[in-house]
Amino acid sequence: ELAHTVTERFNLSCECELGTRRLLCDITTATHLYRIAQEAVNNAVKHSGAHRIQLRLTASDGGLELLVHDDGSGIKASPGRAGGMGLHIMDYRARTIGGSLTIQNTGSGTSVMCRVPQRAGNLAEDCEALVG
Repeated sequence: ELAHTVTERFNLSCECELGTRRLLCDITTATHLYRIAQEAVNNAVKHSGAHRIQLRLTASDGGLELLVHDDGSGIKASPGRAGGMGLHIMDYRARTIGGSLTIQNTGSGTSVMCRVPQRAGNLAEDCEALVG
């Protein structure tokens, strides 16, 4: 839904790719991951001049990974400034769900990666094991 809305509203290519494993998680984790993706996409639209944004959500034995990559100008390092409020909020959201956030200038845009380790209740396999 986010990718479709961004594509329509801003006339650029925003695509969402899901991994092959089931991606069920608790509502708290899902909400924080969505808001992180939403902020990363908004930053790309507002600040990078991107023409293409990729969203990827995958599950592995280690947990969940959310990647938002754009082909824009790349995030700029500001001397004496640790980033805007949106970057701090994304980091806070990642830490709230036990994850980590990495933001990089890739030389061909910006990459935002949120990794959430597997824990009871956040992956489908765990939820089924608790119920069954």
